[in-house]
Amino acid sequence: MDNPLVKSVLVAARGGEDDLLAYLTTRPEPVFGTAMAMLDAYAVEAWPDVDEESRGLAVETIVRLTVSHIVQPVASPEESARRIATITARIAYPGGRA
Repeated sequence: MDNPLVKSVLVAARGGEDDLLAYLTTRPEPVFGTAMAMLDAYAVEAWPDVDEESRGLAVETIVRLTVSHIVQPVASPEESARRIATITARIAYPGGRA
């Protein structure tokens, strides 16, 4: 992870300093904006056949679900990642093309 703000929030959520977690509730734009921009840049190349609207919905969903699972985990990190991947594929590839 190259972005210090996003890295700090992720580390804080898993037992580190919690000062930066406030950004997720009071000033989420830097974290969400950075994470969405980084993921969208990846998704453009990884999913060339996914239309822009579906890709945007998938990117937003991934970021929001990931933050949710970091802040209030309901499963192991591996299970959370599997769930997010399944949901993302269904959004990016409606109709089961994934």
